[in-house]
Amino acid sequence: CALWSSVELGANLFSGFNTVVYASGFSYIRVIDGKRVAFRGKTDAEVERKMIEFRECKQRGKLLSEVVDEWREAHDKEVSFSTMRAYTAPSKAVTARHKGLYVKELTAKDIKEHLNELAAADYSIKTIKKYYTIYRSALQYAAEMGYVDSNVAVNVSMPKFAKKATVRDPATEDEEKRIRDNIDLWLLPYFLLMT
Repeated sequence: CALWSSVELGANLFSGFNTVVYASGFSYIRVIDGKRVAFRGKTDAEVERKMIEFRECKQRGKLLSEVVDEWREAHDKEVSFSTMRAYTAPSKAVTARHKGLYVKELTAKDIKEHLNELAAADYSIKTIKKYYTIYRSALQYAAEMGYVDSNVAVNVSMPKFAKKATVRDPATEDEEKRIRDNIDLWLLPYFLLMT
């Protein structure tokens, strides 16, 4: 949503503004996306610089960390406390990994690389799915809010070489007998037998 075209620079930048000149400087007011935005400065050049910075900031969009935080606040009302607690560590890791990255600059390749690194570091598939859920849900929220055109996370597949969850076999009869015969430590042997 470009505020001004690249042609509208210089003197044309101020056309269509309500201009108020104060003793201490200038104030230009413009309605942008239905909201009044005031640009103030001591000189025309300072006000023009502030307008250009505002336009560039609006074109870049929001940081990924801001979008993830917004998504967590909105999503917090829809899910249980324990679910949001499970998303805390992955969402912090996602924002730390992409610190300073704008959500419009995030690509499917970036997400895929992160998930592959997690798989190579022997994270379980369940943990990797939590990271993927953070990316997918936050980018879906960004698409719904108009921060991005589409959700790039839907084009990402899960790593095929991720570690499966560890499944323990039950104790054999010999192991159970050995544990029952050596009961010196209160309930610890029984606890070990049941896990």
